Amino acid sequence: MEFHQSSAIFEKAIRNKSTHRFVVYATIVNDVTGEIRTQCIPASLLLGAIHKEYDLSHDAASIEKTIKIALENPNREFHFSKQAAINNIPLSGNETENHLQDQLQFQLRLKEACALIREGKSVFLADLTGQVSVDRTK
Repeated sequence: MEFHQSSAIFEKAIRNKSTHRFVVYATIVNDVTGEIRTQCIPASLLLGAIHKEYDLSHDAASIEKTIKIALENPNREFHFSKQAAINNIPLSGNETENHLQDQLQFQLRLKEACALIREGKSVFLADLTGQVSVDRTK
């Protein structure tokens, strides 16, 4: 049986307004290349990709629409065809050599976060250090 992050934890991550970067488990489909990856990703980067895919503005209504798009996707499979949206997803194949070392460290942290998410925990990357932390609030 394939793992599925609980709806409550997914929604909490999507609605997060703190500076911590909560992590979600989702399937990302690059409609240009056909690449499909199910991965852990900071909710803010997923929302940014959705925002760019739909060409939304930065007003409150557009931000709410972005959140609604994420939450109303029951399979958590997100399709992206616009390059700006694809570039918003970590390791989308568009990194320069200068960013690969940072990306490697970032991916190692996401791997650690994903292991905790698979245990049913709500996980975030701390705002200043980027360290993986478990959210202990209800």
